[in-house]
Amino acid sequence: MAAPMEGNIVNVIKEKATLCLESRKQINNVVDIISHMDSEKRDVLTACINALQRIFEKFISTEEMCGSSSDEKSKVADKEAEYREWLRQQYTATVACLLDKLTCTDRHIQKLSMRVLMMFVAAEGRHPITTKSSSHAQLFPESLFAEIMTHFLSSDESAILLLESFQDFLQYDDVRYQTLQCIHKHLQKNSSKALTDIYMTNVFGLLDKCSSLKCKTKSLRFFAVDTAGKMGSSKEHTKLFTSTWLKFLSCKLTASLYKKVLIIAKDKVMPRLSNPLVLSDFLTESYTVGGVISLLALDGLFLLINKHNLEYPDFYEKLYALLEPAVFHVKYRARFFHLTDLFLTSTHLPSYLVAAFAKKMSRISLTAPAPVLKAAIIFVCNLLKRHPTCKVLINRPDAPTDLDADPFLYDEPDPAKCEALKSSLWEIKSLQNHYCPEVVKLATRINLPLHHTEDMLSDFLEVTEDELIQREIKRCRKTMKTTSVTFAPPKGLFGNKSDRLKMHWLLE
Repeated sequence: MAAPMEGNIVNVIKEKATLCLESRKQINNVVDIISHMDSEKRDVLTACINALQRIFEKFISTEEMCGSSSDEKSKVADKEAEYREWLRQQYTATVACLLDKLTCTDRHIQKLSMRVLMMFVAAEGRHPITTKSSSHAQLFPESLFAEIMTHFLSSDESAILLLESFQDFLQYDDVRYQTLQCIHKHLQKNSSKALTDIYMTNVFGLLDKCSSLKCKTKSLRFFAVDTAGKMGSSKEHTKLFTSTWLKFLSCKLTASLYKKVLIIAKDKVMPRLSNPLVLSDFLTESYTVGGVISLLALDGLFLLINKHNLEYPDFYEKLYALLEPAVFHVKYRARFFHLTDLFLTSTHLPSYLVAAFAKKMSRISLTAPAPVLKAAIIFVCNLLKRHPTCKVLINRPDAPTDLDADPFLYDEPDPAKCEALKSSLWEIKSLQNHYCPEVVKLATRINLPLHHTEDMLSDFLEVTEDELIQREIKRCRKTMKTTSVTFAPPKGLFGNKSDRLKMHWLLE
């Protein structure tokens, strides 16, 4: 006998779902519908999931799956209890199939399964299926929600794609509250275990999504049930959010995860904490690590120092230590320049400190790439404009004209002992011979009286090598004439058929 066509199967599923809802005598059709959940056809799976949602949402709302409230030991009562138990078994099988589809590769089926599971959670909250409600009490179905969360907190498989299907639900305050509660319990339960990198990445993914939503003045609720009013309480939300993040940060983080946490800490995490100062230990420890980690910790530390009066006695020494040639090559160098400039805006800083930063920035600029040099020169010039007492670095009338060595101690970690004020910015003078005309133009500014208006450092932070080249090409084309150098156009560098470089020759 020929297998039914896909379109026929979809119609049959819809008809059987309708029959199940019309009469108890047709309820066995639900078994046939569940059996089609093994299909690999999207249309069939979609029809199955939608049919099962219709069936069980009705049975949950009418409390047909609840335990019988009758105390009579009659055959009718026994059959009713048997029917309800069988119905709960089919519902359990349906939930298991939907949970399994959360890991499928079809994004449509994955998203649909997630939506139906969340609708079941909401329905169970209104009408608990464990016992029949006589007082209309509503209990949050923690077990079903915890099963869903288990897929997000896997130790073996990444849940990044699954998060995309779930993030729409996180706009609801009660869903977010329950999610944070599950994460907190999970971390508490696994605190003594060796946590895998995949698990920690999955936990961070959920926490990141919970932290990314904008604060709303009006509470949004997905579930009709609220446990003791906690899910609607802003205070409870903040308290749980803070404790969950602190629990997560107490775990061992990989370098990659460490960076991701620091990137979102200032804008996404700290504004939602009960007190941002609870992150002071984490940020100060990060600041002492060195390298990119320290650079990324600057954002959060700046907020704590500037807005929450955090005292950090060795802050400027640590910041001075970050001024190394490598800072010009990291991904977050623009952020570093911006924050360092902010930390040095106060006119009450001692001259030796400002001079130390100006001198060291000038020294490491000698080996810096051209696009970054523009920001470095502007940074130094702004420091001199902001702190006139440091202008002795470029104009010292009574100084000797010839020195055997630079008095500046580059390897001295303490800016108070590096002797920067006894030196000069000869490095900027050297950059006046740089190959890039734009760098030369900026470097010559120290030959002229510095005006009081500071330049916008942000205008020079995102300059790329390509932009410099394109601007120079345009400038040259305006001043140079086209000259013929050969009667035969070049076809490559080496002239043979296997010359791979010929594809890079652009002929106009």
